[in-house]
This record gives sequence, C-alpha cells and structure tokens, in this order.
Amino acid sequence: TAGWTLYTFSDEISEIQLSYQVSKVGESLIRERPNKNSLIARASGYIIWMRFVVEPVQTVITDFAGIYNCGMLTGDTESAMLSRWSYCAGSLYVGMIPLGTLSKQIVMCVKQSAKHQQDAVLYATMSV
Repeated sequence: TAGWTLYTFSDEISEIQLSYQVSKVGESLIRERPNKNSLIARASGYIIWMRFVVEPVQTVITDFAGIYNCGMLTGDTESAMLSRWSYCAGSLYVGMIPLGTLSKQIVMCVKQSAKHQQDAVLYATMSV
C-alpha cells in the first residue's frame, strides 16, 4: 500500500504543478487586458490560492494588497474584502508585519467588512 500511496501522491503533485503553470499563464494574460483591474479582482484570488500551494507564503501575501486595490477601484467589494482578510490572516500566520500594525489592519478590515455588508469576511476577520 505504501507504493500505491506514493504513486497516487506523485500523480496529485503533477496535477498541482500543471494547475500552477496554467494559473501563471492566466495571470500574465489578465495583466495584458484593458479591463485588468476587474479581472485581477475576480480571478487573482483563485490564482493566488494556487500559488500558496507552490510558492513560499511570504511571497504571495503581499499580492493581496494589490488585489484589494483593484477590487475597490472597480467596485468589487467582495473580492476586495476577501483580499484584505487574506492579507491579515496570512500576515498573522507568518509573522510578516508587527502586531501593532496588523491589529490596525484587522480593525480596518472589520469596519470595511461591516460597511460593505461582507458578513463572511467580517466574521472571519473577527476570529483572527
């Protein structure tokens, strides 16, 4: 059974690598589009989650700030707030920013989530 498990796991790894490569192509195509802010807000969340599986977390977390900005610029508050929460939760997880700065980010995320009626993000942020 150990051999079968290793075979199955290696097959999943190749699928992850393929998905990662496809997401990188998608990301580069999005950046060339005239409506890239809207596409970045919507699709980059999925692309970044794929990057979390392959790349170091610290390199991925900083991209959430850009996705937040794109979401707010295009009125996509759902993607924007999810990105802000992801930045806060990821930063807490890896200890990327000082706790005082992070707590201010979390407070801002709670306030904005309530303002934009993003209850899932609001409750998730309050649990951080």
